[in-house]
Amino acid sequence: MGTYVQLEVDLVQTVCRKHQWRSQNCQIKAGGRRQKCLACFKFDDNNPGTLLNKSLRCLSEQNPLFQEARRRQEAECQAIKATNEDRYLPGKFAFSVGLPS
Repeated sequence: MGTYVQLEVDLVQTVCRKHQWRSQNCQIKAGGRRQKCLACFKFDDNNPGTLLNKSLRCLSEQNPLFQEARRRQEAECQAIKATNEDRYLPGKFAFSVGLPS
């Protein structure tokens, strides 16, 4: 009962200035910060522009808490994936076909 999206994105610091954020040819900064972002989103099928639930975490993979944050994120994403799923349960609706005329 909705569109579920899960993302894992690597962010790397570049040498470009903030006002050049749209530039396609920014070089990666040697020794710059690196982060991994874990995210999941659930969108409403009836209104695709409506976000039902989300979770987003960005951390350096060198952070000692990274693996724990990944486990927590996975648990949150499972809960987000289940958002609005109680609106339809197998057997909740029944259809019958009449006898042919």
